[in-house]
Formats: sequence, structure tokens, C-alpha cells
Amino acid sequence: MSDRPIAIQSVEPLGHVEWARELASGELTYLSTTVREFVGAPGAAEPGWDALRAAVHPDDAACFDAACNPADPGDRSFDFRYRRRGELRWASARVLRTAARIEGVIVDVTGRVHAEEATRVDRRRADALIAVASKISERLEVPDIARVLCVHALRAFGDHVRASFMLYEPDTNAFALVHSEGSPPGALEQPSRFLRDGSPFAEPPPERVLYAPDASVSEHARTAASTGVQGFAVGFLISGGTLLGALTVASFDRPLRLEPADLDLLRGMADQAASAVSNARVLTESRLNALRYRNILDTVFDGINITGFDGVIRYCNNQFAAMLGSTPDVVVGKAMRDLIFPEDASKADERIRRRRAGYAKPFTWRLRALDDGHEVLVRANSREIKNERGEPVAMLGVISDITSARRLEEKLLQTQKLESLGVLAGGIAHDFNNLLVGILGNAGLALVELPPGSPLRPLMDDIQAAAMRAADLTRQLLSYSGKGRFVLANLDVGAVVGDMTHLLASVVAKGVTLRYRLAASLPLIEGDASQIRQVVLSLVSNASDAIGERAGEVTVATSVVRADDDFLADTFVDDRLAAGDYVCLEVTDDGQGMSADTVGRIFDPFYTTKFVGRGLGLAAVLGILRGHKGAINVQSEPGVGTTLRAYFPVSAAAPEAPAPRAELPRSTRQTILVIDDEEGVRNVARRIFERANFKVIVAADGVEGLERFRECPDEVAAVLLDVTMPRMGGEETFTELRRLRADVRVLLSSGYSEQEAMGRFAGKGLAGFVEKPFRPQTLLDKLRAVIDGDPA
Repeated sequence: MSDRPIAIQSVEPLGHVEWARELASGELTYLSTTVREFVGAPGAAEPGWDALRAAVHPDDAACFDAACNPADPGDRSFDFRYRRRGELRWASARVLRTAARIEGVIVDVTGRVHAEEATRVDRRRADALIAVASKISERLEVPDIARVLCVHALRAFGDHVRASFMLYEPDTNAFALVHSEGSPPGALEQPSRFLRDGSPFAEPPPERVLYAPDASVSEHARTAASTGVQGFAVGFLISGGTLLGALTVASFDRPLRLEPADLDLLRGMADQAASAVSNARVLTESRLNALRYRNILDTVFDGINITGFDGVIRYCNNQFAAMLGSTPDVVVGKAMRDLIFPEDASKADERIRRRRAGYAKPFTWRLRALDDGHEVLVRANSREIKNERGEPVAMLGVISDITSARRLEEKLLQTQKLESLGVLAGGIAHDFNNLLVGILGNAGLALVELPPGSPLRPLMDDIQAAAMRAADLTRQLLSYSGKGRFVLANLDVGAVVGDMTHLLASVVAKGVTLRYRLAASLPLIEGDASQIRQVVLSLVSNASDAIGERAGEVTVATSVVRADDDFLADTFVDDRLAAGDYVCLEVTDDGQGMSADTVGRIFDPFYTTKFVGRGLGLAAVLGILRGHKGAINVQSEPGVGTTLRAYFPVSAAAPEAPAPRAELPRSTRQTILVIDDEEGVRNVARRIFERANFKVIVAADGVEGLERFRECPDEVAAVLLDVTMPRMGGEETFTELRRLRADVRVLLSSGYSEQEAMGRFAGKGLAGFVEKPFRPQTLLDKLRAVIDGDPA
């Protein structure tokens, strides 16, 4: 044979068959090797055109031969059937003609044909279920419901079956025939009653469908023989755990063969019938069924229930049952009061009374889930259902689950509260630091002036020590506000914890055992080592306190997590953190645990579950994490224990090195410009500088500072500049100073942390930073470093 055809792109790798035949001679010049698998020939056989032709179904052979005949002009596309190892399959062929030969490709389409047939069958089943639902929603009387069910069951399962609808009568323990459709060959007259004992209806199986394809070999062979049934399937009508009846299909001349989807259809029809019959018994007016289904169709995305004035649920949809972690057949028949939390149940009667009196606004309820008892917060709209005479017969409720929405709202309020407290704490710390500048500065200057034996020196030492303790308190306030002083470096959190093991062992109670699960090779974070140590110390101390005096265990672990937006939204601090890799510091205890209310308050300043609070506690931890662009998550359960996980973003790059500074010539008595809105700060700075033989010019804000600078721009060796000032702030003042003299050296001062204060000055040539409150020698050292051009 010659090479493969070129008129049709080769599809041989796909398992299809290609062939070519010369027009002049009719000789077969190419046949792909895939023909072996196509016709199902044994491995040793050498199939050819004859084998392919022999596989074609006899009814399609003439069409196949005509299309493949070289004498037949024109291109052809056609479908045909063939057999592969006895299995009937379908194929699609295309034939093209060129000037010299005829070429063809054959594709097996059995899968597509089966899929199309399955789709048609599934659509027919769905149409049947929809038709049943729509029809029985228009009727209330049980005989009408029975007739509709049987008619559509016969259409769905075929004319060779009989469909029957029966109601269960508890008094006689029997099923009474209501309606049947179909007279298949061999069918005997159907009994009007079936006793439940000893029949296929003895006990409904858990799946609510009983299927016996060949009744003669089933446990119900005797009952089947007495009625002439060869095969049957029963769909039981169950509502609220109560057996109401049965929908059956039976064959009499052959076994009954049903697909799993057919059994699902029968179950669906039975469920529809159970709902309709249950409501027909409770809601007696003929149009109530139509009103019920019309309202359900209008509100399919919310939970729906129908409740009688006795408070018993007569109907609910899947959405309402799902809110309660259950199914409709379990929820129906329960009293609504039993689903409401006891604290809210006392209000239920009053709210229903107000609703019936015309109160139109929705109510909020707390429901208790049936699966595990968890709280479900819902907003309910309800109205009366009236019959044709305008008489109220029940209440229709439309219920929306607002649990997630309320949780997000509470998280937002918590975030706003923490942010507000942080702003307040930061503002207090900033103003307090300005006052401490005066105390520490003047105390330091006084100590320098006092002789060594002066009786005032101990008093001044006490003043200075008290001021330093006050400065420590402001640092805690700044930590809580997220604006604490950080000395940033690339850190290994695991190494930080490892260096603290002796310290941590000393802070836990005697009966507490410390265990460590520290991951190896953690990525670095950018943070302040002392602040990270404070976080570790606070979390471990808090865990030890939760255990108390009894024996217990605290585990400290580190890991790396990949956090997305959804994950970060469930943490404390805020929900605007960037997704990515975070180093996780986890501290777990087996203490008494906490309630949800306590978890929501543990980050409040001075909140404690102990007899007396000991300070900012976890509130400071929250502030440190805020300053590090991190987050914290709490998991706790009363009687089980608590796990706190702190997350720190992985460092992207090392901090930038400071830009080199230009050298300025030193004079014997240099001029310093002090710009600060606090008079006490200006006075202290002036005294410190003048005592160090500097000439000092002071200004109360940026506007005045620029005026003083313009008077002698070349004489000013350095500027001490406050960040926060009225009229003109530090950033704008700095910009204007550099515009007046590009090489002016500015030492920034602030009660906030260095990175918080200098973040807006990055890359602008700031000479240095000094944190308030400062001692005289600290300020002088910073100033001399700025004047000398050394890194600040």
C-alpha cells in the first residue's frame, strides 16, 4: 500500500480508521492499522477491508458500500452501525474524492450516542418530576394527587407497568388503594387493601424505596405470586417520620428492570406526594396547596416553612432544614418553639401576636441546629395564609440565615473598637512623651549641675527613675496602638524562641511542662527581636496562667502557612493584610479554655479572667502584631484548652542601607534650630544644647521655624524637628527646609516609633532620629552624629 492519504488530516493517533482507494483501478492503497482495534480482531489476525466490511450492520451495509464505491461521484458523510466482538456500536464516516483517488475516515461515536440517549432519558425523568410537582401543587384532594402521580409514573416507567397510589391506615395497619393506572399484559385484578404485616410494605427501608426486579426470587415471592406480579418497586410516602402511604410500579409479564436514576425518580415522586398529602390533611381548604407552592417558587433561595397556629411546622423546604443541619422529613412535625433558643422562646408568642396584628418588620431569632446544637441566627419574615373565605389558616415564614453576616459585622465592630483604642493609646503616649521630655531633660541637667554630695541628688535620681518607668508605660501604650519603637532586622522566629527556653521555663508555673515543636529552616521575618520576645513571653505566660496550679502542658510550635484572604479575614487585627506566606508562632495549653464571649474580649486593655488585671497583657501583643503587619487567631473551648497562633509575614527583602551623608564643616559654636510645638520640649532642648556650647534658635511650629531658618540659613548646623505640629507638620516643614538649603541636616524627634515616624521620609535624606522622651546625653549623642555625618 502507498503512504497515508493527504486530503484528510491524519487522525490515526486518535484511534480512528483511515483508508484510500485509487479511482482508476479501485485498488485499496492505504488502510490504517487502527482497523484491528476498531473491529476487535484478535492480536494475531491481520484484519483488512473485508474484516471492516463484515463488521458493518446488515441494515447499513448498502449505504456503506455506496458511499465507499469509487464510481459514486461526490463527497459523502454518513452514520452506520457495526459490531465489535458482538457488541453493537455506532460510527460516523466521511468520504472525500480527489482527481486520482477516494479517501475516507471512520470515527467511533458510540460514547456520544449513549450520552445523548442518557441525556434524553434524564430529561424525561426530570420533566416527569417537574410535571408532578407543578400538577399536585394545583390540587388539594388526595384522589386528585393520586391520579396525577399514577399518570406521570406510567409515562415515566412505560406502558408495561401498573402504577398504584395507596394510603396507609394506622387503625387497620393496612394500605388502601386510592388510584391506579395501566393494564399491562398478564395483570390480575388489584386488591383494594394490603395488610402491612407479611407484605412488601411491612417496614420501609432507610432509603425509602423497596425494589424487587424479579419478585419470584425475593422474600416477597408468595405475595407476588398471589397477585401475578413479576417485579415491583415501592416508593414510601414519609413525612415528619410518619408513614403516609406508598407509590408502586409493578410488571406482570416480565421482571421489572429499573436504573438507579429510575429509583431516584420514584423516590422523588413519593416525596412530592408525601408533602402534598401531609398538607392536605392539615390545611383543609382546597386552594391552600396552590398558595403554598406559589410562595415557595417565589422565594426558593431562602428557607420556607408553614406553621400552624398551634406552633407545629407543617411544611419546610430543604433550605430551612439545611439551616438546622437536618432534612425536611425530620423538621416537619416539630414545634417551632423547640427550635428556638430558650432565652428567645418566651418572646415567640408575643412576636407572633404582633405579626398577626399587622406588625410588618422582620424578627431576628436564634435557632438551635438539630445536628449539633450550634446557634443559627436568622431573620424571619412571616405572614398569614388565608383560605378563599379570607380566614387565616397558617403562617408562612421566609427565613434568611444571617449568621455569617452578623459574624462579619461583629468582626468589623471589634476591629473598629481596637483601632479606636489604638488611636487613643497612641495619642496619649505621644502627648505623655512630650511631658516626659521636660521631666527627664530637666532632671538630667540638674544632676549634671549638682555636686556629688548634694542631698538633692537622691531626689533627682528618684525623679529620673520614675520618669523612665513612665516612659516604659508609654512604650506599652505605643505597642498596643501598633506604633511602638521597633529596631527592624531579619529574624528567625524559631531561633528567637530557642534562645528564650531558660527564660520561659522560669515564667511558667511549677506543674506546667513546656514542650517545643520548632520547624527547621524557617524563612526570615522583618521584625524587632525584643518585641517578638515580648510576644512569646506574653503568650506562654498567658497559657501557664490558664492551667493554674494543677499539672498541665504548654506547647510552643513554629511553622509556615500559606494564608489567603479568607484565612486572614478570620484573624484579629484587621482584614486588609496581604495574602502570602506567614511564619506561625503557636502556643497551646490544656487549661480551662474560654467561652466565645471571653475570646471576644481577651485583647481589650486590662481585661483579665483573673481576680486582678496586670496591665495591657494580650492587648500589647495585638499592637506589636499590628506594627509588624501580622495577625493572631484564637481557638478555645471550655474544659479543653486554648491555642493562640501569631502570624508574621515572611520578609521580602533586607532593609535598605542608609544613604551616605555629605560632610559639613564644624564651627567652634554651631547653631541649632529647634522646631517643636511643645514649650517644655523646646526649653529642655535649648538648655541641653546651650550647656554643650551650641547656639540655639527655637520655633513653635513649622511656619515659624521656616521664618527663623530664612533669617540665617547658612549658620544653622542642624535642625531638631518634631513630627506632629499644628499649622505645618514635620514632613512639609522638612520639604521646605530642603528647598531653602539642600544640604541642611535634620534630626527628627517623635514620641512614636522610628519606622512609624520616618516612614514618610524614606529616601528623602533625613539625617537621623531621636525618640521621645530622651535624656540629655542621648540627645547630644544623636545631634553630634548628625553634624559629623555618622549614621544615626
